Amino acid sequence: MRLLQVIPITNMVRSILRATRGFSLGRTGSPSGKRYGMRYVLENRALSRPKKMSRNLSLAGILCRITCLALLSATAQAATEVRVIGQRVNLRAKPDLQSEVSGQVNRGDRLTVKSMSGEWVEIVPPDSVKFWVHKDFIVENHVVPPRLNVRAGPGVNYSVVAVLPRDTPVKPLSSFGDWISIEAAEDASLWVSRELVEVIRVEPPRPPPAPPEPPTPQPVVETLPRPLPPTPSPPPAPAAKAPEDLNLIPLEGQGAHVERTGTLRLAGFVLGRPSRFRLTRTQGHTYETLCYVRGNDNQLQSLVGRPVTIKGHEYWVQGVRHPILVPQQIMLLPDSE
Repeated sequence: MRLLQVIPITNMVRSILRATRGFSLGRTGSPSGKRYGMRYVLENRALSRPKKMSRNLSLAGILCRITCLALLSATAQAATEVRVIGQRVNLRAKPDLQSEVSGQVNRGDRLTVKSMSGEWVEIVPPDSVKFWVHKDFIVENHVVPPRLNVRAGPGVNYSVVAVLPRDTPVKPLSSFGDWISIEAAEDASLWVSRELVEVIRVEPPRPPPAPPEPPTPQPVVETLPRPLPPTPSPPPAPAAKAPEDLNLIPLEGQGAHVERTGTLRLAGFVLGRPSRFRLTRTQGHTYETLCYVRGNDNQLQSLVGRPVTIKGHEYWVQGVRHPILVPQQIMLLPDSE
């Protein structure tokens, strides 16, 4: 299951910024009459040669961008953060152990979360990380092509971590051959292993108490014959409530109704385990844990070693790699031969 830390206002701001590119301060520039050769095709895949842009100063464009930056600043303050618990932890360009390392962080560093899954956390790149663009496509510290790939390293073999539109200002930091390093782009993302960070719990602000409502005047009721009252409808089912002893991660999707199938087994003696039981599936000669199961211990003990399908509510808690499933229904499956 993938639980996303959604920041809807960020997506809205990015859409507004894309829509107002025509209102930018503008620059006149092309790479001094140079033609992009095979290098441009390799780096940006058949993009047309950029046209000159007029020097226009639009008040509407400036005001819109200022508003967007203010919204982004307010959104960043409310974003979920994680704290690094390892030393010299790698930040990778993709959620894959084979992907290149773009930077490192140390114990105690705080990172802003974009999304989170069972194995990886997508984060906003810290200021210490450098990204790379080809120098032929930067003129007077501005992007010249319609779209310019930003890569994790100085070469076309490195992964693309962001794409910059034409006329985006960049700040060169250093150079390596035909490549220059720049500060991280707004849309760039890096990935860190879930096992090497912990979520920083942020308590949401409490709303102010509502003012008392004025008393409602009682109308005068006349004694009239009344029809029989209709049959009352059954009350709605109560919303799923997480066990009070669970230290939940503040993410959307907590308590989602899910269905999981596997073999019920004992969790073993694991420090900080949230339950004595876990649901597993076979991977070769080993068992892979799908989730912990929290319910009636006597009932679960009688089902250890049996294949089952469990329907219930799923929760993610602090410091636990796998989710916790609180059963509502357990169906016993026939043993596989």
